[in-house]
Amino acid sequence: MTSKEAARTGRQRVRHRLQQQGWKLISEVDGHMWSQYEHPDSGQTVGVNWYRTTGVLTITVRAPCGKLPSGFDERRWRNAPDAAGIGR
Repeated sequence: MTSKEAARTGRQRVRHRLQQQGWKLISEVDGHMWSQYEHPDSGQTVGVNWYRTTGVLTITVRAPCGKLPSGFDERRWRNAPDAAGIGR
């Protein structure tokens, strides 16, 4: 099996799994073996891409930015210690 065949099989498995879990295909360029999926509830996206030059299949995950709570004070947060007790 060539790397392209393996990548195509891998993409099909990822597609099947994501669609089973409710993810929707939002973009695809089959000749370049690139596709992107979005979860309708969370807005998270998953990209699946095969790099022909290296023969590597990659999967990237992105999540939308969080929202700051009302009353958030950046000045107080910036000066607060982190989990290790070191100031920022």
